[in-house]
Amino acid sequence: MEQQLTEIEIDVADGDFSDNDPRWRIQRLELFAALREAPHTTLRPPIGSGRGRAETVVVALGSPGAFTTMIEICKAWIGGRPNRRVTLRSIDGDSTWEYTQRTISAP
Repeated sequence: MEQQLTEIEIDVADGDFSDNDPRWRIQRLELFAALREAPHTTLRPPIGSGRGRAETVVVALGSPGAFTTMIEICKAWIGGRPNRRVTLRSIDGDSTWEYTQRTISAP
């Protein structure tokens, strides 16, 4: 039986950089590389958004521990600068979590 993957959309922002700033691009790539290297995760651009926003990727989680790993990676990345934000959304739209610095809130 094939394992069901949970897909989470990740959108990132940093109030200190414009979207076109090359330093911001490097910081996004560092986060996405860490997520790509995590066990049981796969990254892809969002579907149906043309080229997709550079700040958004979809993480497919292939094991229960992959969600915890993704959260820890995002928390560590947020901790690097005070104005970073990561928004996590389930693909089916049932839930939204938003991280601001080192806190998490759910609507």
